Amino acid sequence: MLSPLRKNELADLYPISQSYLRRLMNVVYYKELQEVGYNKYCITLNPKVIRKFFELYGEPLNENELEIN
Repeated sequence: MLSPLRKNELADLYPISQSYLRRLMNVVYYKELQEVGYNKYCITLNPKVIRKFFELYGEPLNENELEIN
């Protein structure tokens, strides 16, 4: 079960900056996220929004799943 996350915590799960996460959430996926309750002014994201973001962008990799070349 997912718990609420702050936007900066969500960005930390991926190798992306907070500004890139904002662009994804507020421009690229805005309509889809808004349908599940996303508000671009909120700081904390509810589990429905997080699940939808995972569905759209892909789930973050676990550190054990990262490939080392």
